[in-house]
Amino acid sequence: MQSSLKKAVYAVASSALLAGAFLAGRAHAADQRIDEADAFVTKSIAILKALEDPEKPGEYGGHRLRALAHLARAQAEIRASKAYVDNPPPPPTRRPPPPRRPPPHPRSPGGPR
Repeated sequence: MQSSLKKAVYAVASSALLAGAFLAGRAHAADQRIDEADAFVTKSIAILKALEDPEKPGEYGGHRLRALAHLARAQAEIRASKAYVDNPPPPPTRRPPPPRRPPPHPRSPGGPR
């Protein structure tokens, strides 16, 4: 009987440990993907900048420069999202409602007539 209890406790503890490791790995994987996206955009910017060729005045119809601008904005958003995850804003505080005033007494000057 006691060995069954030990086995059950061991099974529950092992399950909890595995679930915790899985969830921690999932959270870490999300951060890793953000880092990978940032690295990919950085590499894309470097490749597009390497395409500069003074002998080709067309600049690929202006598309290369627009792509560089879009990638710079994307990189800024990726870094902002990582900063948000690392330092989330505090939850909004709710202000208490103002105190309710009791209705005026019927015979007071401010009451109904």
